[in-house]
Amino acid sequence: MIAKPRVAQTLVSCLYDLGKRGQGGRGIDFYLAHAAMVLRLDLPLVLYVDPELAQWAREARARNGLGARTHVIERPLEDLPVARLLPSIAGFRTFANCDAAKDTPHHQVVEWSKFDLVEEVIAANPFGTDHFAWIDAAIGHVAAPASEFPAATTRVSVLQMCAVAPQETSDRMAFLERERGRIAGGLLRGHRDAFGELIGAFRRELAATLAQRFRPNEQMILGYLTVTRPDLFEFYYGDYASILCNWDAVRRDVDTVFLNIAHCRRHGLWDAGRAACA
Repeated sequence: MIAKPRVAQTLVSCLYDLGKRGQGGRGIDFYLAHAAMVLRLDLPLVLYVDPELAQWAREARARNGLGARTHVIERPLEDLPVARLLPSIAGFRTFANCDAAKDTPHHQVVEWSKFDLVEEVIAANPFGTDHFAWIDAAIGHVAAPASEFPAATTRVSVLQMCAVAPQETSDRMAFLERERGRIAGGLLRGHRDAFGELIGAFRRELAATLAQRFRPNEQMILGYLTVTRPDLFEFYYGDYASILCNWDAVRRDVDTVFLNIAHCRRHGLWDAGRAACA
C-alpha cells in the first residue's frame, strides 16, 4: 500500500459510466479495474459516482479497511453543474488531435467537473483538512506506483511535461487548437485557498473558450493558465506515468524532462528550465 503523506489531504474523484450513455471509448469495466489503485489509498476520499456504482465503491473501500475514510456521493453525471451545457456544446468543434471515441462532450463535461467537485468538497470538508487533491479514479491505468503519496503543497501542484512559453499563447485559440501535452491533469493538489483561486480562473477561461464554440479538455485550459496565472502553480516534472512518483524527485521519464529542458532553452524560459534541472 502507498504510504500516506505527513500532512492530511482529502482526495476527490469521480466515476461515471460513459459507455452506457454511448459517450466514451472505454467501458465501465475498464475504469472499475483501474480504480483499484485509488481505492487502496489510505487517505480520506470523497468519490462522486453514478448511483448504481455506489455500493461497489463502498464495498471496495471497506475491503481495504478504509470505509471510515470514505464518503461516496451518488450523483448522476447529468446532475453535475456543467452538464447543463451538454445540449448547447454538442455541436461545438473540439481540438484537432482529439480521440473521437473518447473526447466526447460527456467526457469533457466530466473533465471540467473536477473543479466544481473539488470546490464542493472544500466547502463541506467532511474530513476536516486544509489540503485537497483531485485524483482521476482510473489513474492506475497510466501511473507507475509510488512508495509514498505526494505531499501536500500550498499552491496547486501539477505535473509539467513541457513548459508553455508566453509567445505560444499570443493567439489564444490557435494554442487551444491542439492538445499539446504540456500538463497532466490526473492529479492536482494544493491548499484550499489556492484551489479556490484556480477554480475561478479555470471557469473564466472555460467560459471564454466555449463562447468561441470550441470544446477544450481541462489540460489545455490548465496549460494556458500556466502562462496567464503562473502564480497559481508549482510544478514537478516527468510524463503521465510519473505523475505519482516524481513529485519530489525525477525517478522516471527522464527523457521527457530532458525534452522539456531543451524546449525551455529554445524559448528562453531560463527559470523554468533551471527548475526542471533542480
